[in-house]
Amino acid sequence: VAEIEAGLKSRSMAMLLESCLRLRRQGAGFFLVIAGDGPARARLQRQARPLGDRVRFLGRLTGGQMRDFYSAGDLFVFPGLNESLGMVYLEAQACGLPVVACDNGGVAGVVDRDRTGFLVLPDDPAGFDRAVLRLLEEPDLRRRMGERAASHVRQRHDLKKNYQVMSRVLAAIGGEDP
Repeated sequence: VAEIEAGLKSRSMAMLLESCLRLRRQGAGFFLVIAGDGPARARLQRQARPLGDRVRFLGRLTGGQMRDFYSAGDLFVFPGLNESLGMVYLEAQACGLPVVACDNGGVAGVVDRDRTGFLVLPDDPAGFDRAVLRLLEEPDLRRRMGERAASHVRQRHDLKKNYQVMSRVLAAIGGEDP
């Protein structure tokens, strides 16, 4: 799920496609679905051709379609090179998907390492592939991590709770009683 623009987003998508190509050569079974649109889409579609019918580009989805999109998946894989926060990781986890991403930027702030997903260094493509393959091959682990992911988002990233905390902080700064 991404705006497929030139730059870091398309580099992340290219990294994902490279991983899928390596995994396919290893005989891994998967179906990759990519939501999003933008100027780099055609280039990424050309890069994905060797994956044949194992990949589908859906284009831009509406907000209402996104929940169905996430809920239809088994895992969420997106390197997220230098993501500042990574709302897509919160959305995917809220729908019960374990995550594989790069350990950089703000991703570690929303993915609970080895509990709700695997975080891999950006310069470790073999480690990234192993993390994806492990979740593909271990459905019980995938299910447990997905359950923890949904719980993690409800407990730590609930908007109403976070706004209440922020309101108390702002009131304290302003000298008001919270």
